[in-house]
Amino acid sequence: MNRASLEDRVRVLYKDEALLVLSKPAGLETTRPTKGPCLVRVAKRLDRRAELSHPTSRLDSLVSSIVIIARTRAANQAIREAREAGKYQRLYLG
Repeated sequence: MNRASLEDRVRVLYKDEALLVLSKPAGLETTRPTKGPCLVRVAKRLDRRAELSHPTSRLDSLVSSIVIIARTRAANQAIREAREAGKYQRLYLG
């Protein structure tokens, strides 16, 4: 499956003022330093009004997952502080 069709499979699961929750299909990178398809670029296209599009966790391209994207600097900072306090972590199923 090509990367463009992988991007088409991303779905918005939830959105509020602070967070955007997306389903990431296996094969699509969460971030990518060079130009090309990745979940962050899809998030920016789906949510053009967001202050930023920062994934709260980065996952390997080989796994399908649910990824939470911080839409604001305040949300990103709150999640960073929660992670440091041990109140926010990644969870793997199956």
